[in-house]
Amino acid sequence: GLGKITVNDMILFAVSRVLPDHPEVNAAMIGDSIRTYAHANVGVAVDTDRGLLVPTLFAADKMSLAELSAAAKAASAKARDGKLTPDEMSGGSFTVSNLGTLGVESFTPVIYGSSKVLSYYRKTMAKGSEFNYTIIRQVDQAVPHKINMLNLTAQELKIDMGEATQVSAEAAYESLEAAVRDLNAGKLSAVVTAPINKMAMQSGQFHFSGQTEYFAARTHVSDCLMLMVSDSLRIGTVTTHCALSEVSKKITKDLILNKLRILNQSMVQDFACVKPRIAVLSLNPHGGENGLFGKEESECIVPAIQRQLHQVRCCAGNVS
Repeated sequence: GLGKITVNDMILFAVSRVLPDHPEVNAAMIGDSIRTYAHANVGVAVDTDRGLLVPTLFAADKMSLAELSAAAKAASAKARDGKLTPDEMSGGSFTVSNLGTLGVESFTPVIYGSSKVLSYYRKTMAKGSEFNYTIIRQVDQAVPHKINMLNLTAQELKIDMGEATQVSAEAAYESLEAAVRDLNAGKLSAVVTAPINKMAMQSGQFHFSGQTEYFAARTHVSDCLMLMVSDSLRIGTVTTHCALSEVSKKITKDLILNKLRILNQSMVQDFACVKPRIAVLSLNPHGGENGLFGKEESECIVPAIQRQLHQVRCCAGNVS
């Protein structure tokens, strides 16, 4: 019967039926290209002691509600038991995540930028698809549970698709500044940004090496950490936005300890991982080979790991 069907199961079922009709959404980035799928391969985000894992329910659009419910429960159990294989966590075209564990019941998206630019891209790149939004002048006017476009300019902006220009850089900077002002005023809970061209952005107003440093400065945060996040892995970087030749000079025991502390706190607070397990990568080949290929491991990395072991579940040695 259907006695054990959950709300999450019904959402999975609804998503699986809609995705095949929207190939631009039922897709994934593979290398430098976008791959679309004939069937709905739906990922299910599962919170585990090892972090967030996302098993894939292949061809979910071919399953009945009962079959989908059973498959989701079985996949979740395998994730929590640590029995998922890499193949079972790949090939997904769309992921469903339940934010209830983080206290999130709903959210209202607000896009900062130019409504004319957004309209141009919608006509050029999303022909035939429905993408509706409400134009607002300030974030307080945002319509709940709808896509809102906070229009920052009424001017016509010259668009050169795929090219970084002074016009695009100025528009990007204006969008960042407006979003951060509202974030600092407590009107936003989070900000999601698209990539920027760091060279084009350089000016008297923007003198940062990247958005990580920009947000840290604008939100008056002394310590920050850049994260690269996938379905099953989070990678924090000790150094950010610098030449490879400068990395060794920047590595210190105190810096590693500070980044470990931030990463551990983020895993618990932002990703609801109760017992984070953190591995620290080596800088040199073979973990430095006892100083043969470099001393950063013996002088900085290993001492930092040993000092932090009583606070964070790190690996005891370098991972090379």
